[in-house]
Amino acid sequence: MIRLIVIIIIVYFAYRGFRSWARQQFGPDRTVSGEPKAEIDDEMVQDPCCRAYVPKKSAVRSRLGGEDLYFCSETCRDRYLESTARK
Repeated sequence: MIRLIVIIIIVYFAYRGFRSWARQQFGPDRTVSGEPKAEIDDEMVQDPCCRAYVPKKSAVRSRLGGEDLYFCSETCRDRYLESTARK
């Protein structure tokens, strides 16, 4: 009877060790390839003129009517501002 209890304890700790190892190797902070997930460091925003998506950090920012607008270039910004001024 004592052998059975010892075997159950050994199996239990082996299971816990395997589960801990598997969580480190394949856990939610890993990609399918096993690489650690990259942190998102910027947000993509859509240019209202040409509809291109650009990183918010490198976009040309303009404030129009209390709203922040982000453009892929100064040319798109100028084109958009000209078209809204005509309306």
